[in-house]
Order: sequence, then C-alpha cells, then structure tokens
Amino acid sequence: MRGDAAEQKTRRVSTRGDLLTALEDDAIDTVVVNATPTSVPSFVLPPHKSVEGSGEDAQILFAPGEDGVVLTTDNSVANIRIETDRARAAILNDASVSSLGTVRLRNVTVVGRVRILARGRRGCRDSNQQAGRKAHRTVRHRDVRGSGRFPDQRRRYTTACHRVEH
Repeated sequence: MRGDAAEQKTRRVSTRGDLLTALEDDAIDTVVVNATPTSVPSFVLPPHKSVEGSGEDAQILFAPGEDGVVLTTDNSVANIRIETDRARAAILNDASVSSLGTVRLRNVTVVGRVRILARGRRGCRDSNQQAGRKAHRTVRHRDVRGSGRFPDQRRRYTTACHRVEH
C-alpha cells in the first residue's frame, strides 16, 4: 500500500510456513496467496502490508479456536476467503495502534466475524477523525458469514468511519 506499484515488492505463497515468513519480511509489501494454507495461527498484518488472493482457490483457513487477520495501520485485504470458527473474529484490528490509517477490505468472503473497533466518545466527523484518532475503512463486496451478534456490547467503542462500495 505504500509507494507506487513499481516500488512494491510482492511474494506469492501457498503454504502456512511461506505465509508467516512473508508477513515477517519487511521488504515485502504484498503477500499473494495462491492456494489454501490451513491451520494458520492468528497473525498481525504489519503496517502498510497487504494480503491478496490469486485465483478462485485463494483462502486462508485459521486453526480451530484462533482469531484471524489482525489489522494495524494502512492495511489491505483483497480477493480472498478468510475462515475461522464462526464465533471467532476472522478480521479484526489492533485497538492499541495510534492510527488505523486507511484499511481496505475488497472482495473478501469471511466465515466468522469482522471486528473493526476504534475508541472514541463522539460519532464520526466529516474529516474521518474520531476523538482525535484517524480511521477510514473502505469495504467493497462484503460477504460475512457467521453470527450477526457480538458476544458483548462495547459502548466505549464505535466503528470507524467507513463507506461500503458495491
């Protein structure tokens, strides 16, 4: 997500080990999944890094009892199926980061929950700032399968400013 396309470094992966290794490599901007890594532990997507699927079989199956992809700052997840237990968060954010930046979810099918939270006392402002914390989320072609209710009500949290594009 940083720099122009010519500067971005991409790594194609098909196994759990390759996926986890590519995520740790600071030189890689985009991890392209072209198979189905299985029994993947929950992982943090480092700032400015993207995960994309390539082909109809592109999906990540997380280990039982594990959450899925933890977003940080300026992340993108695209063209992929993410599956966790239905009661777990397939996509969530690290609520401790100072800025979510721009989080993009495009053409993502999810089995489990999507939990994007930002602390704040006020609703979204026109400037996409929430109680001094910048947050912007773009969602395209959202398909979420799993429980529609959260296990607890978080009144101290509100969702980030976002728009849904179809």
